[in-house]
Amino acid sequence: MFVFIILHYLAEDMTKECVKYIQNHLDMNRIRIVIVDNASSNGSGARLKQFYKDNEYCDVILNDENMGFARGNNVGYTYAKEKYDPDFMIIMNNDVLIDDKTIARNKHASVTYDPKGNAFYVTPEGGNTVYVAGELAGEAVKLSAGDVITIGKTELVFIPYCEEERKWQE
Repeated sequence: MFVFIILHYLAEDMTKECVKYIQNHLDMNRIRIVIVDNASSNGSGARLKQFYKDNEYCDVILNDENMGFARGNNVGYTYAKEKYDPDFMIIMNNDVLIDDKTIARNKHASVTYDPKGNAFYVTPEGGNTVYVAGELAGEAVKLSAGDVITIGKTELVFIPYCEEERKWQE
């Protein structure tokens, strides 16, 4: 399962367009969307919560304060991890439109964590073509912060939630 975490602030129409694009172009059986409103002062967060209240694929979280980009996304990340325990989380701004219909259709690659080496690896799955930093990944490739993973037309930037001093914890 993939969870899209969309940070929202003020731009209601843009957020609706972003969600609409995901729902119209991807296989929603494997997708969930978490919108995090960063305390929009124009009431747009509450309107989005009302608008999506009956949408089984979309949750809206209303922050009491504007927590900034990182902390705002962390709220969505924690919520998605606890509620859905997804295979992947995609953190994005509400002005991003996704048009690669193949990303949710098959398991193209997997990202795994090696706790002994405190490192992440991407491994192509099912004979699919995956590139890391522009190089073909024929087998497991160790990921570094900022590496671009290309699957089909989609480019994903790898951002680890651990580093040398900070270990990934279950």
